[in-house]
Amino acid sequence: MKPFAFIASCVPLLFAGCEDSPSYDNSDWEISKDYKYSLVVDKTYIELGALDKQTDFSFQSNGTVTVSSDASWCRPKLTGNQIVVSLDINPEISSRKATLNLQLTDDASVNKTVKIEQGSNTVDLGLPSGTLWASFNVGAKRPEDFGQYFRFGETEEREGHDYSGRRIDYKNIFDTIFKYPEDEVIALKDEYDAAKVQWGDCWSMPSTFDFYEIVNYCSFSPETRNGILGTKVTGKNGNSIFMPLAGCYDGAIFKAENQGKLWGTYHGCDNSSAFLIYGDSVVVFRSLWPVNIEYGLSIRPVQKPATVIFPTSATINCERPIMSVGETQILTAILKPDNSSYKGESGNIWWSYNSEVASIDRNSGLVTAKAKGSATISFEYVLNEACYTTCEIIVQ
Repeated sequence: MKPFAFIASCVPLLFAGCEDSPSYDNSDWEISKDYKYSLVVDKTYIELGALDKQTDFSFQSNGTVTVSSDASWCRPKLTGNQIVVSLDINPEISSRKATLNLQLTDDASVNKTVKIEQGSNTVDLGLPSGTLWASFNVGAKRPEDFGQYFRFGETEEREGHDYSGRRIDYKNIFDTIFKYPEDEVIALKDEYDAAKVQWGDCWSMPSTFDFYEIVNYCSFSPETRNGILGTKVTGKNGNSIFMPLAGCYDGAIFKAENQGKLWGTYHGCDNSSAFLIYGDSVVVFRSLWPVNIEYGLSIRPVQKPATVIFPTSATINCERPIMSVGETQILTAILKPDNSSYKGESGNIWWSYNSEVASIDRNSGLVTAKAKGSATISFEYVLNEACYTTCEIIVQ
């Protein structure tokens, strides 16, 4: 997907007749077949971000100009020698194009077209949940922009992020801004979700599952885009997003170009809320408090599919709980419920053991019986620590 940027082609089209023809500064001139009047436009192509609401550009003309669009969502208006284009915003749009046509009303041969392309703001990283990530931060116009900085639970950016003027009672933060659905997954109430408030109901701040999912299903590499240091997050399907190292804000931006921090919501027993980005690595904070909740951090929204079913438990399938020294077998873990959006793919599960009696390969689940006795084998799914279970192996 192309980066969102304004591309101004400074190659004006000039339609003119004889060089010694008189010029006119007003619209009261008379049509004369001896003259061709000029139309100069300063752009031929404009590429927009998905959340741009308006663009404008200028033109020069010796006559009366009309402007029209071939797309209902793109509405141009003349103001003097300025064309202002208003756009209907749909954050879920994949991409769309429009063509503006400018024409000298008194000379049909003098006209100019301007192409406008509005790109998608969603990127499919091929994640098992089907979650789509936004291509830029809240308040940004393109991927490399830092965007706005928000205190945790606040939906508007503020000038300074010191300790004055608290809008949320952080002493009673759980009772104030969180909801507790029936599945016991903790999440911000909609009115405290800056992504949802700023961009609309189809968006939300990332959850712990979302953070862990890209950590375990994507690769990370440092990248510089238009002079801004950041991290390229690439999914297994080859699609990627760029996350700038925007630091955080506490009256002033600090640690920019060293690290980036993103707010998320609490989600599940893990209660993660923040995501720390370095050039080639990431950290998911396991509680709210390692990051000062009154600092201003960036927000990178996500779009959820209609239904996401989270794994809530796991069981271990062990065909031979009794083994002989030297024997091997592969243990398999089954995530519940069976229709969970997440599966136990290699690299996202973690086996461990606490005995020299039997060892296990932490990725494949291959158990090797080493000495007589009993050993406890444990399984954990990295996207949800609630999916933890154990089994006992006896070696004779």
